[in-house]
Amino acid sequence: MKAKNQTRPIQRTDSYVLVIIKEGVFVMDDKRHRAGIAAILSFVFNGLGQLYVGKIKEGLIIMTISAASMILIIVGAVFAGHWIISRLFPIWELVVGLVFFASGIIIACVVGIQSINDAYKEALK
Repeated sequence: MKAKNQTRPIQRTDSYVLVIIKEGVFVMDDKRHRAGIAAILSFVFNGLGQLYVGKIKEGLIIMTISAASMILIIVGAVFAGHWIISRLFPIWELVVGLVFFASGIIIACVVGIQSINDAYKEALK
């Protein structure tokens, strides 16, 4: 007696995986699955998606830019926080802190969006 949901072996083609279940054929696109993983990795940390699809140099550059933007955010927060706590220094410390902080946030967002988009598109190629 056969079970209701029996599957036959998976057949691989160049860019698709065919899973045959009973009488129907379900097609899963390998490239789309790979692109989704690349996008998720780039969302977790900018540049990981590029490393996943094999673009090592671009991935390391994006990681470096992301790390620099995180440093800007931290330095900006330290400057602004120090001014708020002590208020011994002139207002320029607060302004510099806010500029660094805002610059870091903007750079991180722009690089992050670009990284996710690029990783997804590169994985589809």
